[in-house]
Amino acid sequence: MKRWLADMKVKLYATVDPGLEHVVLEELAEIAPLERAVVAPGRLYFTAPLELLPKIITWSRTVNKLYLVLSEEEASNLEDIYRAVKNTPIEQYLEPNQSFAVRASRLGEHSFTSIDIARVAGQAVIDRFLSLGLPRPPVNLDNPDVEIACELRYSHLIVSLNLTRESLHKRGYRIYNHVAALKTTIAAAMLRLARFRPEHVLLDPMCGGGTIVTEAGLIRKNIPPVLYGRYLELRLRKITSLRSLWEAIAEEVDRAKERVLGKISSEKKSICMDISPKHLEGAILNARSAGVDDTVRFVVGDAKRIDQYVGDVPDVVVTNPPYGHRMHRHRLDELYYHFLTSLSKLGRGIVAVFITSAVDVAERVLENTDVELLKRIYVLHGTLPSYIYVVRT
Repeated sequence: MKRWLADMKVKLYATVDPGLEHVVLEELAEIAPLERAVVAPGRLYFTAPLELLPKIITWSRTVNKLYLVLSEEEASNLEDIYRAVKNTPIEQYLEPNQSFAVRASRLGEHSFTSIDIARVAGQAVIDRFLSLGLPRPPVNLDNPDVEIACELRYSHLIVSLNLTRESLHKRGYRIYNHVAALKTTIAAAMLRLARFRPEHVLLDPMCGGGTIVTEAGLIRKNIPPVLYGRYLELRLRKITSLRSLWEAIAEEVDRAKERVLGKISSEKKSICMDISPKHLEGAILNARSAGVDDTVRFVVGDAKRIDQYVGDVPDVVVTNPPYGHRMHRHRLDELYYHFLTSLSKLGRGIVAVFITSAVDVAERVLENTDVELLKRIYVLHGTLPSYIYVVRT
């Protein structure tokens, strides 16, 4: 990597699944030394050497998008926003022949909308180019070469560069789409909450399309999630001035490929169980697509009678049970109750992590079982308010 990258520290922020900010912070701190980390809802702001950005992009399993902060200003009205964006050296990252778009968001009460912010900021970018004697950059709202983010949090404006074309949760290995598929970044965060390790026996008794065991398989085989699909071409913004950075990311990915473990023959495998043979076949397809089907034992079975299907005592259990959109509340009560009681029959001290939006059912069942509630975390799964529960038998 060029020396200027090694010497340069930059301010970044990551978008994360709301409620899991501290889980992401823990992961990123393991990947790279962070400075001045600040947690906000759905955001993690931090400073790090630019040379470590390839490691973050390659190895993070819980981050959705990464942004490079270009400027920060106090702004109370649209005129302030226009001035702040016009004073930002966008031309260092946007070539005249490249298209751009402004994506705006805001938090707090204002007399204007996010659409107004995007409009004013976009005009400021164009006016800056014209004032410098540069050609007017074309606007492309659907598929821009460069995406500029303007985030107004109350009166604090952050102008940044979106480094990712797609959210990093889109792994690229999913062939079978379960109707209630768990987001990969949430699955990875739940594995961290369970303190899952490669040597652990993991059980997902309601595995659906197998997202949790597949993410666990990537960890077992030391596979970074960026290896699937045309990652560098489709998922990173081609910002010419950062070409050395993209080259460094490609080098990091190549090094990661060399460290991928071979076929797993150990008995320490994940157990992927589901009552639906159709979903289990889909889980097999997804795990095979990710190259981790050798890390999983697939079982058709009923989560209400785990002890009758699972011989091994799992070290950890991580699962995404039905929430009730296709199941009446009394059946959910029965499912959750027997899931936890049958798990207790396997042994004491097993840590289980599950996510649900049927919070009333989960709370009621937990009150009527002898499992210990260790933690509950409010999260948003897409737009669905949910809780992640961490319990111990």
